[in-house]
Amino acid sequence: MSVFNEKPEWLADSIESILNQTWSNLHFYIALDNPDNEELDAMLSGFEKTDERICYMRNEKNIGLVGSLNKLIARADETFIARMDADDVSRPDRLQKEMDDLAKYDLDFVMSGSNLMSENGDLHPGKAFPRFSPDDICELQKATNVSIHPT
Repeated sequence: MSVFNEKPEWLADSIESILNQTWSNLHFYIALDNPDNEELDAMLSGFEKTDERICYMRNEKNIGLVGSLNKLIARADETFIARMDADDVSRPDRLQKEMDDLAKYDLDFVMSGSNLMSENGDLHPGKAFPRFSPDDICELQKATNVSIHPT
């Protein structure tokens, strides 16, 4: 997860949604890409002190989302990586379902649809996610990202 200037309450909900997953065998890598944001730095440092699964990194300067994610990936020692955005919330069984499908179908990549959430926390159904073959995905990836980040 890369963090920049998200609202603290949104960030807390996002982090808690990962820490409270039914699949708890994880390391949660978080980068603060706005080193001047003292409030979020203190918040993320606090999370790191209270949960040993959190690996927190504060960038020395703003390097952008992709740069931050690449730095986090370089630190990761896990077989699988799940994306999460700082303003998204995952269902409690998200990672368990993803890991189950990766193992059951011998996959390298999984994705799904999502619900939409308003700024005041109201859930709205998202669009149904179409089924793609591996060939479809390879072709679509040439023009666009086919997956929703936190899926």
